[in-house]
Amino acid sequence: MFGLSLSKVLFTIAVVVIVWGAFKYYSRMLGGGGRRESLRERVERAAQEAVRRRMGDDGAAGGAPQGPRSAGPDTVEDLVRCSACGAWHPRGTACGCGRSVH
Repeated sequence: MFGLSLSKVLFTIAVVVIVWGAFKYYSRMLGGGGRRESLRERVERAAQEAVRRRMGDDGAAGGAPQGPRSAGPDTVEDLVRCSACGAWHPRGTACGCGRSVH
């Protein structure tokens, strides 16, 4: 009754391929039909923009002066472990437990 035959397998494969092709065609028509940028092209473009921002618009190295950094989102802080409670906190600040300052 529910036997698996070659004709059923081929029919199922054909239906999947047709539905897949129809979906691709429909999505291209909805999307404007233009060529989409590949992931590799998007990554390369993003990397080039990051280099341009880092170096400045004129292409000279060091777009911004390289003085001492202020505490900002790109600043890295060393963490130390509290000997009393084991929590991690920035060097030179008191731990939340109040017992240790490193």
